[in-house]
Order: sequence, then C-alpha cells, then structure tokens
Amino acid sequence: MAKMTVPRQKAFSVAKIDTFLGADLTNDPGYVDLKRSPDCPNIIRDTVGKIKKWQGYQTVMQLDGAINGCHTYYSSDGDKILYHAGTKLYGADGICYYSDMANERSQSRQLNGNLYILDGKKMLVFRKNKESGEFECVTAESLAYVPVIFISKDPQGGGEPYEPINLIQPKKTESFLGNDTDKVYQLAATEITSVDEVIEVTADGKKTLTEGTDYTVDLDLGTVTFTAAKKPVVTGEDNIKITYSKEVEGYSDRVNKCDICTLYGVDGARDRLFVAGNSDFGNRDYYSQLDNGLYFGDLWYTVVGADNSKIMGYTIISDNLATHLNRSDDDTNIVLRAGSTVDGEAAFTLKGSYQGTGAISKWSFGVLETEPLFLTVDGIYAVTPSDVLGERFAQLRSYYLNGLLLQQDLTNAYACIHDRFYMLACGEYIFALDGMQATREKNDPYSNRQYCGFYRTNVNARCIWEENGVLYFGCEDGKIKRFGADKYEFLSYNDDGEPIVARWTTPYILGDKFYAKKQYKKVHVLMAPDYYTSIDIWAHYDSSKELIYEHNMDLYICTFFWLVDFSKFSFDAGRTPRAITEKMNIKPEHHKAQFVFENGQLNETFTIYNIAIEFIEK
Repeated sequence: MAKMTVPRQKAFSVAKIDTFLGADLTNDPGYVDLKRSPDCPNIIRDTVGKIKKWQGYQTVMQLDGAINGCHTYYSSDGDKILYHAGTKLYGADGICYYSDMANERSQSRQLNGNLYILDGKKMLVFRKNKESGEFECVTAESLAYVPVIFISKDPQGGGEPYEPINLIQPKKTESFLGNDTDKVYQLAATEITSVDEVIEVTADGKKTLTEGTDYTVDLDLGTVTFTAAKKPVVTGEDNIKITYSKEVEGYSDRVNKCDICTLYGVDGARDRLFVAGNSDFGNRDYYSQLDNGLYFGDLWYTVVGADNSKIMGYTIISDNLATHLNRSDDDTNIVLRAGSTVDGEAAFTLKGSYQGTGAISKWSFGVLETEPLFLTVDGIYAVTPSDVLGERFAQLRSYYLNGLLLQQDLTNAYACIHDRFYMLACGEYIFALDGMQATREKNDPYSNRQYCGFYRTNVNARCIWEENGVLYFGCEDGKIKRFGADKYEFLSYNDDGEPIVARWTTPYILGDKFYAKKQYKKVHVLMAPDYYTSIDIWAHYDSSKELIYEHNMDLYICTFFWLVDFSKFSFDAGRTPRAITEKMNIKPEHHKAQFVFENGQLNETFTIYNIAIEFIEK
C-alpha cells in the first residue's frame, strides 16, 4: 500500500500587544518591553491600556507679549480668568487690568477674597472692589495693613511693643497715653518721610487733627508738637494715635521680589500666604498674617537650607509644608516644616527632610493622584516615604521618558495637572505622566513604581494650564492655544490647521530565538470605528523601510458630508471595533524587525486597541 507523507506545518509565533503602556525612550529598542514603544510621538492613553492620537490645538487669543501665566479669581458670582502677557494683566475678555508687571513667569494664590499675584517685581492684588463692585488689580502696598507697633506710649517715648512692622508698606501707627503737660510727642523713628494721620480720642469720639492748626511736625527728629496738651478722657486709656511713614531700604522688596507662593498655616490649614523666590534672599521665605496676605511682619520669616541654596517651590505632605531647594551640601533638598502655636503666636518649625536631587524649575510642581511631583536634573521625582524602614526619599517617576526629557533645557519647564496626567511643557514637547498607569522598573530599583509616559511634539509652550477642564498653553509670541477636549470631534485633530503625525512603533520583534532568522507573515490591528480615520503600517528591518499597508478613510457615521472624500469612503456603518489584517512576505529573512502604525492625515482620529504580528522562526 502506498504511503502518503503530509508536510509538517511551520509553527507560527505571535507578538501580541493588548495593553499599551506608553513610551520607553530610555532603553535600547532591542530591550524595550513589547507593551511600550521606543518611538510614539503624539500618542496618549485613551482608556487604560489603549492608545489614541493626541488632540490638536487651536489659537484662541493673541496678546501683546510673551504669555507668563494664567490666573483664576474664584468668586460666587463666577470665576474670572486672567492672563499675564508681557508686562500686562488681561481678562479673558481682553480688558487690561494692570500694565506694569515684570515680563517673567508669575504665580498666584487666593486668600480671603483677594488673588495675590507674584512676578518678582511687585506683589499685586486682583479683587472685586466692594464699594464700586468693579474688578481691579492694584499693588498690595496700596491696600496693606498698617500695624500698631507701640501702645501705652508716653509722649517722651517708651511704650509696649504690640505688632511687628509690615514689610510691604512704610506706614506704622504708635498709640500714646497723653497727659495735661506734654505737648511734644517723640516717635520711635527719626528721619521719617511723613506724618500721615493724627487721631485724638475726645469726649465726642475720635477726631482727626490737622497739621499746621493742631500740630506741627519735625521729620528729622521724628516729633509731633501739639498746640495744647492732650489729657485723656478716660484715665489710663490711650488717646492719641499717630500714623507716619518711614521707608526702610529693601524692606518692601523682600516680599515684592518673590515669585513663588503657596498657602499654609498652623496644623496644615491653608490660611496664610507663604512667598519665596527673592534672588537676594534665596533660602528665605516669608509668611503673612492669618487670613490676610496684606500683612507680612518683618520677623515672620524662616531661613531654609544653607546660604547657597534657593527655594524653588512647595508641596503639602499630610499637614507638613515641604520646601524644595535647588541644592544642599548633604542632599537634603526637601525640608519639612510643621505649623503650631507657641505662646499665642504662629510658629513654623523644622521637622525633618527628604534626601534627593534638588528641584530645577520653579514652575514644575504638581500633585498627581495625591503624590507631589517636581522636576530635577535627573527627571521628574515624587516625594514619598520609602518602602524601607519608612525613611523619606525623593523617588524617580519619569524613567521611561528620561531618554528624551533629559536632553531638553529643564530650567523653565512648566507643569500642570490635567485629566489625571502630570503635564510638563519643555521646549517643543509636552511630557505626560499617566496617573492611571504605573509599573515597576527593574533598572531603577530605588523607586517603587514608574508612571507610564507619553509625549507631544510641535508645541513650544512657555506655560501650560487647565482651564474649565480643558488644556491650554501660552507661547513666547503672545498666542494662547487650546487643545481639543472631545476625542470624537475630528475637527480638533489638527494643530492650527496643520496635520498631526501620530505613530506607535513597536520594539524589535525578536521572538523566542533572537538568533534565528524570521519570516514575518501577517499583521493585525484592532482599531476604534472613528468617524474619520486611516492607518499606514510600515516594517523597519536593517536599514530598510517597507510600506506594508495603506488604509484609507474608514468613515462610519458622518454628517459632515462636505468634508467627505468618497474615493476613500468605506460605506461601513458599523460602530464596533474594526479589525485589519494584512499579509506580508518580507524578503530576505531577518533576525529582527520593527513595525510602525501611523496616522498623519489632517482632521483624522486614530485609536488602537490591539496589535498582533505573526512570524515564523527558522
């Protein structure tokens, strides 16, 4: 009987990707995990484990000068959006509220109805004027609290110290207990600038006295001479208050030249304004009175770190204030302070420190999923307790982005939190850490996890922020741009009218036998059934590049017929994911290959759910 021999079927191997964990720009493409990509510009997480093209941006406003920041004034009557451009502060409606700011990046915090804006030149206050009902922006100095520095003072001097001098303005008040003989009242300062107000308590109430009629002033001696002695109406109660001005050189600049701020207080309350960033006092910060950012006592400050350190920013850890330095000799670049009450006064005492690299940008601080993040020369770090002995360390969180991130100028990188991402604008890029996806990286054993990362090209943002749930950025040329917020709106998939090139590149497909030659046979892609989409698939091997598949528009349900190119129309009205399969026969055989899934068409969405590559190992 004749025998029939059936040829043995060649076994197919499959490289399958059903979970996408973002970019790996740090490891060599031959060692990148299959779930990551060594080259995936303009791709971002869609749902967890799936990816899509990053939406485009449109210019929505043109202002005069570089965009230095966006600030929001919160009000029960509706929030007010403000833009700092060049030397001016604009409302979103284009109204200019102030025109003499520093042309530098600014920060702000709101406290008790006032929005305090710091730009390193003059601390400003944006508010709604209670008398006129109009919005206004004025200097903090013009509204500053005038402290009573002495009470129960005898006309010849002495008295009991009461309140500290206010750094941000030159006025102060002294309260005297008069008598029936003395006419000359000696102030605590000589060579004063002016006497601004004199009030006498009489039997008929408080009376404002007039210079030249009721008294004369000697500015050099610091005296006020009354035409008659001022006996108190009530024995033992002060009856004369003299308010005068004396400039102390450099006092107001200690606060005005700050450009960093946060809110913190006793037991972790957010009821005092803390400011820092003064180039003359780099390791010193100042804090305000309770619920009053218009009063900074001249003794209300803390020296943090060594003289060669500079405060770069703040984060709140539990009820502690973490102050970030740019450097310290012992690498304790994050200093913890706790707020408490001592003898009836607020005190902010040093509590501990974190070890790690110092911060490099003042604008890089943000809290992602309860974890404070900031930028260093070594990447994006988090402040968190270590898993070992509960010690405190700063841990790297941007391992997968560092290969590209660390090539940029990080000094002025600017961050915000948006849609559960930490977004860092740096040069032409936005780097994004995904708060919904994190893994452990064996090559960085001292960090307990790494966030999945993505990156956006062709941005060149000077600053970046979230406004009403939408991502915005400002540019050097005064343009304010807004990213599309609806991932289904295909008209937002362009950058000011230009197409966005988005791609996902696989690592090298090496199979189980890296040394064996391979025949790559099929490629499969599962895509979202978007309104307007397409895909090109390329194979890269050795120094060659081969187009495997060019898929034109898959337009499913579209009412925008004026945009339809019917030569690319699929007439498929389904709304389920669409599987694409393409055969390939790459010759000659190769040890490894990469595959690129790309969309660079104008106004097209691009969402990938799964990828599979079939091949035969020899």
